[in-house]
Amino acid sequence: MIFNAKVKSIIVTRPSPEGEALVSALERRGISGVHIPTIASRISEVTIPDILPSTGLVFTSPNGVKAFVQLTTTALVPIKLPETVQIIVQGPGTGRAVESLLGRTPDIIGTGERREQLVSLLRTKVPPSKSLVLISPETAREGVIDPRTTGALLRDAGFSVTELFLYESIILETAGPRHDWLEQQVGDPSAHVLCTFFSPSAVRGFLALLRHDLQREKPPDHFLHAAFGPVTAEALDHFGMSPVLVHTGATQGSFVSSLEAWLRTQSV
Repeated sequence: MIFNAKVKSIIVTRPSPEGEALVSALERRGISGVHIPTIASRISEVTIPDILPSTGLVFTSPNGVKAFVQLTTTALVPIKLPETVQIIVQGPGTGRAVESLLGRTPDIIGTGERREQLVSLLRTKVPPSKSLVLISPETAREGVIDPRTTGALLRDAGFSVTELFLYESIILETAGPRHDWLEQQVGDPSAHVLCTFFSPSAVRGFLALLRHDLQREKPPDHFLHAAFGPVTAEALDHFGMSPVLVHTGATQGSFVSSLEAWLRTQSV
C-alpha cells in the first residue's frame, strides 16, 4: 500500500462505466477506491434533424457524443452523418469518444477545458458564415448553471448556431449501498478520505447527496478533495472545498498517476 498515515480511501464520484474503471485502476496500484457516483447521464427523447454536409458539428463532452450516436442510430430512419461535416470537439476526451463511437477523427480539437478557449480557437479556424450544430446538455438551454453557455458565446462571436439539447446530468442524491460506509467515514475524524471529482456537476451532486443522506450542508474537514481540471477545481473552491490536488492532464489514466504521486509525497 502506498497510503500515507491519513488517507485511507479514495471516493470516486464519476458515473459508470468510467467510475468503475477508475476504481479498478486505483486498486491495481494498491489504492482503496470506493465508487459513489453522484450524477448519471440521461439521454433526452428528441428527434435529430438531418445534418447538412456543409455544417460544423460541435461536441463539448463525451456524453454528448454518446447521446448523438444513440439517437441517430435508433431513429425510425437512422441518420447518416455526411463525410463532409466538420467535427469540432472540446477536449481530447471528447475527441476520443468521437473516434471510438463515430469512427471519425475530429477536424478541430480544443485542448483547453474552458468554453471560451474553444470559441477563440473557432474564430481562427472556422469562417463565421459556416453553420454550426452544437450538441448541448439540458442545463445549457436557459443557462441553468452558467449563462455564459457555449452556444451563447458562439453566437456572440458571430456564428450561426443550431443547438440540440440531447442529454442531461441527473443528480443521484443518495449513496445507495454505500450509505452506511459513508456515514461512518463522515463521523470518524481519523478516517481521512480523498474525494475525486471530474466535473462541477459531480461536486454539486456530492453536496446534494450529503444533504439528502446525512443532513449535512458540506463535507467534514477531514474529507480532502481532488479535481480533474481547473474548471472542476473552481467549483470546489466556490463551495469551500479547496482541492489538495488539481490534475491538468487529459486522461483518466494520467489522473490515477497523479493521485498515486500525491499520496507518495504525503507519506510519512
